Amino acid sequence: MKKYNLFKQALTILFAVLIVQGCTDKDLDAPFAKQTAVSFFSEGGTDSYNKAVIGGYAKLTQFYKNYTGVNGTPRTYLNAIALMRDDMLTSNQPDPYEVFGSLTATDASTSDYYKLAYQLVNRVNLTLEYMAEYGDKVFVDDMELKNTYEGEARFMRAYMYFHMAINYDTPPLIVNTIKDLAYVPSNSASGEVLDYAISELTAAAVLLPDTWAAPNTGRATKGSALGILGKALLHKATVNGYNGGDLGLALAAFDQIDGLGYSLLSNFGDNFDGEKENGAESLFELQFGNADSGNNNIWVPIDDFNVIGDLGGTWGFYSKHWSIGGARYMLPSAKLEASFEAGDPRMAMTVAGGIISKYTAKDVVDGAGKTSFNNARVLRLADVMLMKAEAMLMSGGDKTTAIGLLNQVRERARNSASPASAVPADRNVAETDENVILQWIMEERVAELSGEESWRWYDLIRWHKAGKIDMNSWDFSSIQTTSFDVNKHLLLPFPASEVSVSSGSLTQNAGY
Repeated sequence: MKKYNLFKQALTILFAVLIVQGCTDKDLDAPFAKQTAVSFFSEGGTDSYNKAVIGGYAKLTQFYKNYTGVNGTPRTYLNAIALMRDDMLTSNQPDPYEVFGSLTATDASTSDYYKLAYQLVNRVNLTLEYMAEYGDKVFVDDMELKNTYEGEARFMRAYMYFHMAINYDTPPLIVNTIKDLAYVPSNSASGEVLDYAISELTAAAVLLPDTWAAPNTGRATKGSALGILGKALLHKATVNGYNGGDLGLALAAFDQIDGLGYSLLSNFGDNFDGEKENGAESLFELQFGNADSGNNNIWVPIDDFNVIGDLGGTWGFYSKHWSIGGARYMLPSAKLEASFEAGDPRMAMTVAGGIISKYTAKDVVDGAGKTSFNNARVLRLADVMLMKAEAMLMSGGDKTTAIGLLNQVRERARNSASPASAVPADRNVAETDENVILQWIMEERVAELSGEESWRWYDLIRWHKAGKIDMNSWDFSSIQTTSFDVNKHLLLPFPASEVSVSSGSLTQNAGY
């Protein structure tokens, strides 16, 4: 899927959506816009739905770039929302998501994050609605393909709602396109959106294929859905005191992944090599642009129609030589650097030269060296194995098996050096103390996953709510002055503009 046509296909569906939702009858007669959404989905054949689904993937990638504003709007730093709130990263300049105390409901980044999330949801809702109405006719000769596209759409919507549930707790749950101009947003019930994401991921896992052949490598698969499903169930179980029923469901999802052909790469660092994307360990990663494309414009979002914008990955996030304003970048915290066991090969592959080196050591960039095209590894098998070990341990399962999963990850780590390192050594499989084993798993998730996605922050939230850590006095290891309020900052604020337009229907999160 990592081809130039990704951009073109995404733009095609965007034109169709905007035509049907934002035009008058006179506009529809204009010669440059002869296709409506109805004709696109009812007469365009199966390829129309393929383009619509790819439009969803394109929207997901916008969370990973310096979200440059258009028409005078400010640039925002969306990856800060996902990455800066944990204790593994810090920044050379104050950031509201690291400082906490300066975060307000008018912050541009959270407003853009919220906006992009519901743009993605609306895009998927539109696709699924037209598929329900016209799909049996369009896919009459290939219902399996219909199921696949439906699975992809439902996976993306569920994936977005999984993040929204954790970040906002009670975000509006919108499962149909909004057709009433009088609509106002309102809160969902606490836990409702996470439950919805779980139900949709469960459905998507049935619909999606085990694998994709080239050139579609990188699209969501059964493993993608099962992995995020297990992660969502583990989160739900943990915040409810390690609820046994949800832990059992998480284990069932993880067990299904075992037979899908995934395996740990022999070298930990290969997971982040720009030339080795979509490897055997990857359950889901986002496909970014091509460095050799002749249409790169890093200042333009991909939904802007005049010039195609880049789908850049770690654009400026970890690299000192190119960052927002030429000066702002993320750094490893002292806590992260001290967390590795001496001799663990993952340390040098995670932190080097004072920066996070996971994605930058073997990057793929454009000719100017300004934009990374290294895919975001959203979910890896190592993450799944560590989650499975935790779910097994906390549900009263076999401790030896749980430790064995942990040791497989550690074995791969030490064998990533040449010659192989003696560190990290296997954990003692005879250990029976649940708290000791859980601490081992917590430590391993830091060594293995730091700087990837928002998983560390989500781990902190769920472990705090389960009483396994106390974030009231947590060491965020920031070089900035932080002011963290556990009763406020576990959640993001709803954008002030959304609260205002709701006329009281959308209640702001506490403290904002």
